Amino acid sequence: MFATSPNDNNETELGFLIECKYHDNSRFWVFLPSEEGGWQFDDAVLNCGPIQTLRNPKKDSFLELAPASTWGVVVSEDGTKQENAIHTAVEQLANAFIPYLGDRLWQYNLDVNTPTKLPWATAVIPMIVTNASLYRLRPEIHDLEVIRNASSPTDIADEVSWTWCRHVVPMTQFIDNHNTAGNYVKLYTKDIAHIPMAEKRLSEFINRPHWIAVVNIKALAEASTSIATRFMELQIYDIKTAVSQPKQQKKAT
Repeated sequence: MFATSPNDNNETELGFLIECKYHDNSRFWVFLPSEEGGWQFDDAVLNCGPIQTLRNPKKDSFLELAPASTWGVVVSEDGTKQENAIHTAVEQLANAFIPYLGDRLWQYNLDVNTPTKLPWATAVIPMIVTNASLYRLRPEIHDLEVIRNASSPTDIADEVSWTWCRHVVPMTQFIDNHNTAGNYVKLYTKDIAHIPMAEKRLSEFINRPHWIAVVNIKALAEASTSIATRFMELQIYDIKTAVSQPKQQKKAT
């Protein structure tokens, strides 16, 4: 599913690429806390294309909206490990990310018939929506015996309404993304020619997505509203200015 916010920020729209996962109430999702590392900035969360319109792409203003997590598992109420629907959902989103954005951002957004031939810009956040309860292991829990002896998830984890799940692109997906991006450049050579920075921007998406919003469906309105509100607070270039940035930088050097 793809959904867009009704409001744009200075000609850049906000979109969500969504994968839904249903579970019966006897199962819940448990994530590990994410250690601080690279890609802790807005550009890694928002994935803005086919051109970069963020004035401060390295600013970190979105990850603070929810706890940061990484790899998760699905567990039943009796403590039995279940088929990992989290991993399946993440893979589905990650594998669809570049092909979908290629069609949506590098074909649709560049396929304009205005006198200026300027594209649309869209910031896309991948999202998993589930009815499963979400838990995040407490950072101080390190002993496997403590985890094994827990009688309920709340003994070792905090329930969260939604979380940012960090995704590290494996080499096989990186290669697929690279090949897919190359095919889009060939397909849309004419469209990209009048916006050279669009081709460079596409190459920057090869190792994405970095962050996926995982949301319990009861908190969907809360999560999407907080993300949209923060998005509207960002400083964003209008399209004409964003397209002219590389030219201005070249003149300056």
